[in-house]
Amino acid sequence: MRHTAFDPATGKPTAYAVWEEGAIYSTGKVTNVEGFLQAMNNSDHVYIEDQYFGRNIKTLMGLCKETGKIMACCDFNEIPYTLVSPSTWQSVVSLYGRKPYGISAYKWKKAKAKMLMEKAEEICGSEVEDEDIAAAVIIGFAIGGTGDGTLPKGRTL
Repeated sequence: MRHTAFDPATGKPTAYAVWEEGAIYSTGKVTNVEGFLQAMNNSDHVYIEDQYFGRNIKTLMGLCKETGKIMACCDFNEIPYTLVSPSTWQSVVSLYGRKPYGISAYKWKKAKAKMLMEKAEEICGSEVEDEDIAAAVIIGFAIGGTGDGTLPKGRTL
């Protein structure tokens, strides 16, 4: 079984991770529809991070456009896809939580990014380029399962 996970972005390339039979097959970043199609080639399922509804409407609109492009590529190739909320995939790997009292928003963002990278490296057993690719790796693992028909510990549908 092969599945692809995307972490859409605006102003920078969208990160993806391809899982095949429970192992990382490839990771990278893409900037256009052709790249989305290549990343999801031969996938049985695609997982896309759904949008966080923050205060910046321009960012939200850009993320929705990118997500729409990925969904259109899936529809065109008849590949089923699932939108995954950030809290869902983060909670599966114990990364979801509120900012602790007494820590600045900046320090909390940096700490979460470090935890994200460490968790992704633990999952795939090698160094991960950046936190966007780390997110794609974890989305594929947390939601897509391990490739052998089982889900990560603690994950139920």
